[in-house]
Amino acid sequence: MSGTGYLAQTRQFVITFKFGKSIPTKEGFKVLSSLLEPAKTAESIAIFGTTDNIGTKKYNDSLAFARAHYVAKWLQKHGVESKISVESKGECCHPMPYLKTEAALIKQRRAEVKVQPSSQEGEN
Repeated sequence: MSGTGYLAQTRQFVITFKFGKSIPTKEGFKVLSSLLEPAKTAESIAIFGTTDNIGTKKYNDSLAFARAHYVAKWLQKHGVESKISVESKGECCHPMPYLKTEAALIKQRRAEVKVQPSSQEGEN
């Protein structure tokens, strides 16, 4: 295998959201801000929105999509031109038995963002 030996590492960010909203929490906005620079030079960005299990499946599916879509639009509004994919699923990916404490529910109200750096990033 030829090349510089540099392997671009995918970076992951977690943006938290307010209950029942597609608006990030104060901490979520801080994460969005820290994500901006890596996103601007990324080859691709994958966003996956999730919810807690409060509400109907239809409502949670819609909310999960709205959260992922919010992050994508925010990045584009702030100058990110990288390829962005958006996926979502309400009530998804939770370990069983599902924890119902408020602290556990807060962690489920999120969008996960994976930033794949450009293959040229890090080369001289």
